[in-house]
Amino acid sequence: MFYGQNFFNLVMSNVKPILLLALAVAGLVLLVQHKTAGLVTLAFTALCAVGLVYNTEGAKDAILSVFNTIIGSGTITGVVPHF
Repeated sequence: MFYGQNFFNLVMSNVKPILLLALAVAGLVLLVQHKTAGLVTLAFTALCAVGLVYNTEGAKDAILSVFNTIIGSGTITGVVPHF
């Protein structure tokens, strides 16, 4: 077994509550400090993070779709060489 594998397994099995706790703590800190721009940024970041953590298959499919659109099977589509 690799060094730190037990810690990795512990974190990965509890990643959803850890994420929610971290977002709640960060939100409370920003709320106490009256940083509105930070709260808006945290809300956007939280939306992305929760989407990635709670919907891993959908996130994988979306990122793979973007990658395939950009890379496109090794060819750049829509570009026609003119000779």
